[in-house]
Amino acid sequence: MEMINIKINKKLLDILEHLEKERISDKLQKKTSGTRNPIYIVEDCNYIDCLPEDADKALLIPYNSFEGYTLKQIHNGTLKKDFDLSDCLNDSLKDAMDLEEVKDILETSKESENLMYSRTTYQCLNWEEKAIFLNYKDASDYMKYQSHNLSPDSRIYVKSLGYDNRSVFPKFLDILENETLIERE
Repeated sequence: MEMINIKINKKLLDILEHLEKERISDKLQKKTSGTRNPIYIVEDCNYIDCLPEDADKALLIPYNSFEGYTLKQIHNGTLKKDFDLSDCLNDSLKDAMDLEEVKDILETSKESENLMYSRTTYQCLNWEEKAIFLNYKDASDYMKYQSHNLSPDSRIYVKSLGYDNRSVFPKFLDILENETLIERE
């Protein structure tokens, strides 16, 4: 291989040295999940509403869980329809001056036992990419310093660059993992 002299500033040299060391370490510690040219993705999970047949869980929504309803919707009978409220209770809700009063009316209603679990919502687990890394250690460090923004179920997902990817990115990662980039004198 032909040797070419090029100028590289110390910052870039330090980054390349760090990447070379960490990617080789990932391979030796088997943190690549058997993937050639892996990238490491920190993913966080949350639940999104979905159809019952796709659901990972079903939630029973209590009667006073009317988040998202406006006072106008309640006055127009939307809450009555969604929760199958009696005409008497619906009439009381129509007179409510604000959402706090709606909550008070529902909590003191004689129907509250019948309304306790009146609506079911279905939810699916959804994994969302938060950050992408070229080595496992940086991904792990990120999860530590961003733990206040991540759920306890967050994870590091090892992903390949894609089957038969002929772009420069896998070539760059091959060089990092398989060639000596930095020789100190």
